[in-house]
Amino acid sequence: MKIEGENNSVDISTSAKLNNVEITIKGNNNRIIISNNDLLFNLNIQMLGDNHLFKIEPCSILRGGIIEFEDIGNSLLIGSHTEIHYNFYATLCEKNKSIIIGNNCLFSNTVRMWVADSHPIVDMNTEKLLNPGKDIILNDRIWICEYVRILKGVILGSDSVIGAGSVVTAHTYPDHCVIAGNPAKVIKTNISWKHLRILD
Repeated sequence: MKIEGENNSVDISTSAKLNNVEITIKGNNNRIIISNNDLLFNLNIQMLGDNHLFKIEPCSILRGGIIEFEDIGNSLLIGSHTEIHYNFYATLCEKNKSIIIGNNCLFSNTVRMWVADSHPIVDMNTEKLLNPGKDIILNDRIWICEYVRILKGVILGSDSVIGAGSVVTAHTYPDHCVIAGNPAKVIKTNISWKHLRILD
């Protein structure tokens, strides 16, 4: 763990288990909160800047990846009983943006999330920013299959599924649906899903 700056805090519950987790903080007033019975493996957390928050609610699992904070005032909130598999990547690189992940979500391998485009696009005459960042909100019980990309401005309804390889762009998607494609669209409604491999 490498921490530089003032008023930074890393609060790890005594019942949480961390294995090969690297935490780097460079800035001030940053917080990391890892709750009861969380399991974190092979994870690299980088906080650059001030006033960031990374919080995981109890009984969640992160099996590997990279989480990057830049600028100021960004937050990544992960609900309880959520499981995120290998090669996860999330970046918060524009100030005062959030990624909110609900309870009981399931992420397959190689899911990517961005709240901004990393580089500004501006109007040549006015210098007005044309591609501002936006929050990402994933509600409860969302199953995200492999190789999914979730871009800024996405709001996903509860009890939904995102098909493998989908690119999910800035829309609000309803509850109880299957989303798939590039760009992703709703392909089926009135569904639910179960965390079982075999349905008895």
